[in-house]
Order: sequence, then C-alpha cells, then structure tokens
Amino acid sequence: MSDFPRPVVMRCDDPEAEMWRHIDITALPSTVQAALRHKYGDSLGGRLVDDKVSGFGQCVRQAKEYFRAASAISSDTAPVLCYYGVFQLAAALLIANSRNATLRTLPRRHGVTPR
Repeated sequence: MSDFPRPVVMRCDDPEAEMWRHIDITALPSTVQAALRHKYGDSLGGRLVDDKVSGFGQCVRQAKEYFRAASAISSDTAPVLCYYGVFQLAAALLIANSRNATLRTLPRRHGVTPR
C-alpha cells in the first residue's frame, strides 16, 4: 500500500479556485500541525513546529499572491511570477518534508544556482 494520499478528483466549474481551496485548507495551522504530528510524532519541539507551521503558511500565501498577480499582467512578465509561485510552493514542501527545515533555514538565493 502506498504512503501517498489518493488523488483528489475535482468536478467543478472553476478547477483553479477549487485547487486553491484545497491548498488553503492544507495550509491551515491546524492541518499543518496534524500533518507534522503524523509524520514526525512528538519528536519535534514546540518552537520548531511553530516555525514550520508559520513558514508553510507564509509560503503558500506568497505563492497564491504570485499566481494571482501573474494572472493580471501580460504574458511577457507572467512567467516570472509563476516561477516564483512554484518556488514558494516548493519551499513549503521542503519545510513540511525536511525534519529541521524552516523558512529561516532555507537557503536564500535568487533563482536557480547550478552546483
């Protein structure tokens, strides 16, 4: 049996709004705390959990703002904002899936840096 949740099937008039509704629910502090408890048990300290919850929510909110802004401007600039939106969602995933990662501990780089 897979550890991955079953995919969400969306049947609605506005799939983008429905997708963000699900993401917003995922970013609620109580949802993030429950997910962290499920993944790590009680092994994370309270301050680390608080930092992860806060950082996860901030990343999701920023991603949403980037995507909203991208939909309101020309296609010449919109891809840059979409890139940063995806970058913020990736940061949220790192915070959730890396034991000690918080918004403060993630590398602060502008763009992609080759190794």
